[in-house]
Amino acid sequence: MSTRHNGLVDVIVNVSSGAARSGSPNEYIDYVVSKGVIDTLTKGLSLEVAAEGIRVNCVRPGLIYTNYIKFVILLCIGKIHQGKALD
Repeated sequence: MSTRHNGLVDVIVNVSSGAARSGSPNEYIDYVVSKGVIDTLTKGLSLEVAAEGIRVNCVRPGLIYTNYIKFVILLCIGKIHQGKALD
């Protein structure tokens, strides 16, 4: 429990992505940069507030299968060309 905040805060959980480590050049660099910032914030903040009894963690969920991911997979295996599905 936090010693400065009457025990009201003891854990901070941030959400990042494995993309922060891959860099994803020529794709979604803005997303990757924002997640890299979350990683750095988590590390720095955890060191800063540890003495107050506050834990800071970061969660990186795995790949979430969405329509966008399905499109990228189909594009990569050649089932889509110029935005149109191939038979």
